[in-house]
Amino acid sequence: MWHRFRMRLSVAVLLGWAMVLWVSQAFAAQPAKNVILLIADGAGFNAWQAASYYEHGQLGQQPYDRFAVHYGCTTYMLNYVNADGAMMAASVGKIPNGASGTIAQEYDPSQMWRNFNYARGKDNYTAATDSAAAATALYTGVKTTRGRMAMSWEGKKRLTTIAEIADRLGKATGTISSVQVSHATPGAVWAHNPSRNNYAALFREMLYESGLDVIMGAGHPLYDNNGKRRNGGSDDDYQYVGGKQAWKDLTSADPDAGLQLIQQKDEFEALAERSATGGDGPSRRVVGIAPVHSTLQADRKGKDMAPGSPQNANVPALATITRAALNVLAEDPDGFFLMVEGGAVDWANHSNNLARMVEEMGDFNRSVQAVVDWVEANSSWDETLVIVTADHECGMLWGQGTYANGDDDPHYNAGTDTFLNWQPVKSQGKGRLPQCQYGSGGHTNALVPLWANGPGSERFAELVDGTDAKAGEFWGFSGKYVDNTDVFTVMKAAFGSRTDSPPQPAPEALQPAAAVETPQPDAATNAPRERALQSRNRVGPGTVPRRVPIRAGEDPRQRLREALRERVREEARQAAARRAAEADARAKRLETPAGKPASDAKQ
Repeated sequence: MWHRFRMRLSVAVLLGWAMVLWVSQAFAAQPAKNVILLIADGAGFNAWQAASYYEHGQLGQQPYDRFAVHYGCTTYMLNYVNADGAMMAASVGKIPNGASGTIAQEYDPSQMWRNFNYARGKDNYTAATDSAAAATALYTGVKTTRGRMAMSWEGKKRLTTIAEIADRLGKATGTISSVQVSHATPGAVWAHNPSRNNYAALFREMLYESGLDVIMGAGHPLYDNNGKRRNGGSDDDYQYVGGKQAWKDLTSADPDAGLQLIQQKDEFEALAERSATGGDGPSRRVVGIAPVHSTLQADRKGKDMAPGSPQNANVPALATITRAALNVLAEDPDGFFLMVEGGAVDWANHSNNLARMVEEMGDFNRSVQAVVDWVEANSSWDETLVIVTADHECGMLWGQGTYANGDDDPHYNAGTDTFLNWQPVKSQGKGRLPQCQYGSGGHTNALVPLWANGPGSERFAELVDGTDAKAGEFWGFSGKYVDNTDVFTVMKAAFGSRTDSPPQPAPEALQPAAAVETPQPDAATNAPRERALQSRNRVGPGTVPRRVPIRAGEDPRQRLREALRERVREEARQAAARRAAEADARAKRLETPAGKPASDAKQ
């Protein structure tokens, strides 16, 4: 039995504090049994709308459009800065020479709608996050620098991910993607590494050292991007599956010993169609490597979408992989955490390939529908939290006619191109590509959408950073936005998890902080917002102060708020101690005659 059982504590979750300007009374909530996070990599608001126009001819018809919660979400990471406070471009996983610290990039709504090039900036990764830093923020609640995988900004401290927390609560865990299984977004669910480019090491950690029960996606060493079998393969072809020895271990694994490798489309489909059998937990770990190298479909021959460009016929769809993963994880009666990534949306946007982007978004949307169908058939919205979002925008996608191109470069250049006006994506009817215009081939700092439904989803309202009224008007939502670190805060609170470290008070002044791992925001305290802000805007050693939109210590009611927070913290500490004592008593009652806890049978 691979998945180590740990008794799930029935805890009441306290969450309070709406931002730093108001004090709300802490409230209790029942923990969620399951949390499912779906990420469309590289999809800004306009990408979601373009796909909806193609699929339905109109907006409002996607499964997440019926979710109770809809906000914008900021995605910025930390940037290195020099002694003068100027941001410095950095290579993946590297600290640039002359760096004296880090600073949060931030998001400024007024700049966003005043300067068309604001979101793009002068350099992709001084203006916008990469997927590794974004995934780290989503999974750990801590901002980091470019290329770090669940690691602190300087690449030395491991950060605890939501999957690790779920595993400690006795839950099953899984990560699946339409790109290579050890790529940034699927890999950072559990793996920790200073550089996202260390694919082999990342997969070896996922395979040999993690509690992941499901790992599924692309990256097969013996198939090309068209799903065609090839002989042999270079060492690089094996990097996404941990190298040749790791692949040998996988292919020779005995399913009866607890590890099963599936590779063929019919194997994924068989797992997707069967029902979860129940029991003490997943009967075996399942690693699924689809018979294709880089992506399920996006990197196949041609640039058009199907049927103009036939899809890889022997490769399962992301929705199929999603159903398969759910069936494995649902065997655990204590629940599970699952991350589903539509990773190739980003790849298509990097190439400014609207057809492939819309195709990939369609596959992702069907995966969301598969999750919704599973919740309503096998669980309920009272016990399963579902969050749908993106890690960042890519491609600077807008409606046709937003700017006039004045040179041979297909991307927007402030010196030669002419900005005309913000144009929405324009529908040309169901089954026809909408009218769009790319402005970049890289990531941007624009807001991305976030939808949520299920237990704990209402907590996002307590974590709103601000309102972008223009974005709300343009894309048809309230304009309120949260930060990607808040996704972790909400998921962790929904699980009813608490840290063992004592609650940390909010700082009274903005001071540079040492390069240490910040304790995760704890739902059992009354200060989730302040601690989340400390974590995500943490600066490195040096004299450069962080920039945050809300200045702690400037509110005249600060002393009152501190007194109220301390009182709630003390109540939370006392409640946590009582719950721990009750859990110990329950564990003793469940001990077998031999003195071994019955839960060990699940190990």
